[in-house]
Amino acid sequence: MGLALDDGSLEAFLEEVRKAGVSLGFEVDILGGRPAETGRLVAELRRRTEAAGVTIDALNCSHHAMHNAPWDFTPQTLLAAVEPCGGPADFIRRYFAETREAVATGLFQGVSHIEAPLKFEAGSYALPAPLFGADASPRGPVGEVWQEEMARTLETLARHDVALECNTGGLATWGRPYLSREHLALAVRLDLKLVVGSDAHDPDQVGRGFTEAEQVLRQAGVAEVWTFKAGRAVPIPTS
Repeated sequence: MGLALDDGSLEAFLEEVRKAGVSLGFEVDILGGRPAETGRLVAELRRRTEAAGVTIDALNCSHHAMHNAPWDFTPQTLLAAVEPCGGPADFIRRYFAETREAVATGLFQGVSHIEAPLKFEAGSYALPAPLFGADASPRGPVGEVWQEEMARTLETLARHDVALECNTGGLATWGRPYLSREHLALAVRLDLKLVVGSDAHDPDQVGRGFTEAEQVLRQAGVAEVWTFKAGRAVPIPTS
């Protein structure tokens, strides 16, 4: 996809992390439902970080590619992925099925921006007309598929004790975090561990939206959020 690090860049980055003594985590793409290949890449990543004397605190899985191509760059790349799936409902089923498959591998501590496809429903990435209808009222049949698959996937996270991210990057792209209040409430009922991430692509974006997220989480009855140290969950009180 043209997104690979140049040769030697990972080692140079790891050396900077080692010298700075900062916590390290990675968001790992699940490669369009290829768990064996994802597992090999995770093993190689762990080998190289250990060789550099660095500990990975957490790995979050994310879904950006389908049919060996990225779907989440533009509305056009999304539509190009939806068509071979057979339509938006089947895209949704595959998106969540591949996410659940990744969760069940035991490789990951959390799942990043699980509602990412919805950024094309509103805001700066919006398609001319809603494709999924997941936030519409009435939702319609495609939106119902989204709700069913989302609920099933959160139940899978609970079963495997994998954390769910409240991703505040969505505030900049479509006006709310990548975790609706409805599904935040379901996560609370399932007693899921919640992590908060700002999806920073620039240093100035680190921690963006955290004040708003804290308010929403408290209103939902979330008493603590979580971070990870060497793969072990560590609670942080919200009060």
